Amino acid sequence: MSYTVVQKIRGKHYLYEVDGYWDKEKKQARQKRRYIGRCDEDGNLIEKKLSQREVSVSKTFGPAYMLLEIAGQTGLYDKLVSAFGERADIITALAVMRIVRPEALRNISDQLEESFLSELLGMEGELTSQFLSRFLADLGKDDRSIHVLFGSMIDNDDVLLYDLTSFKSSSRGNGHLEYGSEYRTTGLPQANFGLVHSLDSDLPVYYKLFPGSINDVVTLRNLVSELKEMGVADAHLLLDRGFFSESNLDMMLSECLGFTIPVPFSRKIAKTLMSESNREIDNPETTRVFKGSVIRVFESETCVGENAVRAVTYLDETRRKDEVTTLYSRLDGLENALNGKKWHPNIADSISRYDKPLLKMLSIINDEGVVRTVRRRNSIAAAENKCGKMILLTTSDDEWDVVLQRYRQRNDAEMDFRTLKTALEGGVRYLSSTESVKGMLCVEFIALVLRTALLNRARDAGLLTKMWVTDMINEMMKLKITRIGQTWRLNEVTKRQRELLKALGVDHPVDAY
Repeated sequence: MSYTVVQKIRGKHYLYEVDGYWDKEKKQARQKRRYIGRCDEDGNLIEKKLSQREVSVSKTFGPAYMLLEIAGQTGLYDKLVSAFGERADIITALAVMRIVRPEALRNISDQLEESFLSELLGMEGELTSQFLSRFLADLGKDDRSIHVLFGSMIDNDDVLLYDLTSFKSSSRGNGHLEYGSEYRTTGLPQANFGLVHSLDSDLPVYYKLFPGSINDVVTLRNLVSELKEMGVADAHLLLDRGFFSESNLDMMLSECLGFTIPVPFSRKIAKTLMSESNREIDNPETTRVFKGSVIRVFESETCVGENAVRAVTYLDETRRKDEVTTLYSRLDGLENALNGKKWHPNIADSISRYDKPLLKMLSIINDEGVVRTVRRRNSIAAAENKCGKMILLTTSDDEWDVVLQRYRQRNDAEMDFRTLKTALEGGVRYLSSTESVKGMLCVEFIALVLRTALLNRARDAGLLTKMWVTDMINEMMKLKITRIGQTWRLNEVTKRQRELLKALGVDHPVDAY
């Protein structure tokens, strides 16, 4: 039989549970006691209070603090609040988690429990996978708020890089998935998205999701239309050759939008401009050194519809040398693969898709049942003449080197594409609806903006020769915060963490929260 007793020890009362039993060896009644807790003199338990030295929980502090500080300093967080209101905290939390440790929605709640991110944002409530699925679907339907965000990120006279890429998914509920150009290779349907990167802020500023079968030319018209709706009238677009068409150029000229775009060599206009430049491009008066390479420049004009447009032809001697070497190396490889083979009429079908463009530079001959190749001099000369050359049509009146420098900054946008494409193919693979995919795309875009801001600061501080984003995150993961009593206190900030935060322009965190 069990019963409780109150015992007074040095002026305090403690409650015990007592079990009586018979000790066979000593042949007497004995007691076993189990401590229950402190109580008053009547045996009523007193609620336990954490002492000022008692540790109750420890959480990861560093990455969330670093990224939220950058979001605040760059104005990104304020723009999210202006666009999405009270939903901004959840969107910010999801974006930060996609940078720190991207995982499936079902694991977000566990991630937040281990991180101090919720406390820094003042968030309450558990983000279950069911809640997040509904949240992303609602976010994906809210085109108005997303466009408010875009409008706050693009200045009227920005220089904008625009390009289009695709991502694959096995999600059956995504209405944007179609069987596009990569289907034969991947076996999966794809969706396309356009991304705009501002040279002025050096950040991504706009995106749009398109069906997988849509081509580059059509997406550009949609972009121009939406820029106009957002009040962007004087932007200058830097475009890839995939957007080149006379109708696109006419459309941008009629909308008074500036542009810089390379001319595909397959176009008649390119052949005319190349022929004109061949006579003048070797002129020493137009030869300069640009970023360590000898660049020969020829400027002229060409007609697009009824408009005269500036054309700048560049010959990069360093790139020419590399491209000529590559051209003849591939020709040698193709000839070695063909010469001496047994002849058959469909011998060209055995050549890889990568090498098929080289066939126009070779004559394939049946030499007594054996393949023999002969080089076509004129075709090879035409290909060699293009090596190292690029023709840009531009409405800019800047010097040739400024035009070239801007165009080469397209590499920034290409890095954004690689990052976002990788994140999307992991983040939206199993989402069940078009709205959820659009909502996750919004989160991934914001994560990309924040990650790019981090990279920009790291590059400016000279950190990227020593560490990458994952290295910075891993270093800050070591910074923990511990609840002692009712106060959160930081663990000691290491020298390396202090140096990293200082280089990134982030203030040292306070000791207690």
